[in-house]
Amino acid sequence: MKNLKYSNPIPPKAYRCGKCKVTGVKLWRYYLWTDFLCAKCAAKLINIPVTDINADGELKMEHGQMTNAIGFYVPAVPYEECIEDYCWASPPDAGEKWWKALPTTK
Repeated sequence: MKNLKYSNPIPPKAYRCGKCKVTGVKLWRYYLWTDFLCAKCAAKLINIPVTDINADGELKMEHGQMTNAIGFYVPAVPYEECIEDYCWASPPDAGEKWWKALPTTK
């Protein structure tokens, strides 16, 4: 993925859902590898509704707490300086803000 800058609110074209090919939205990845999916496709794979997903990409869990994970899918936050590594456990603050600023769905 080239030309990723957190200062640019428009993600690179390569940042797209691997199933439906939608671009310009938050993406999630399976926690073991970089299989990027939009919220709708990730939810469909694990058979959960995402109708209540909020603008920050969070869902309410069974006991009321909020999570930004969709099952085993976690936010796909690319690093500017190392475009092939993705994480959520410790993304830079700017990366987290960039991801949260993206639309959750189209």
